[in-house]
Amino acid sequence: MTATTYTHHMRGKYRIRTWLRGRLPWSLAERVPKGEDCGAHEWYRQSAELDACYHCRVTRRHEAMTPADELLADLERATRAGSAAAESALLERIRDGSAHVVPNDRPAR
Repeated sequence: MTATTYTHHMRGKYRIRTWLRGRLPWSLAERVPKGEDCGAHEWYRQSAELDACYHCRVTRRHEAMTPADELLADLERATRAGSAAAESALLERIRDGSAHVVPNDRPAR
């Protein structure tokens, strides 16, 4: 099982929708509908049984994360927020092989 965390720089359909929803007042943001299938899902826990994509209407059965996956996701979030300690811990896990690097898929500017 691979844990997928939300990233702000992924390519794919409906990313503008997600960006707008993060910046508009909620009364306007809730009127921006999700698309059918973005093709590059990023999951959040919608309910006890379902994970849903941030960008489209696709859902899946919830996949529980192992404690090791949860730690890596926490380290990734803290690193993105600027924590040098989290970055150091994440790099150590990459070096010892207990974590792997996913290529950064940033949109072209």
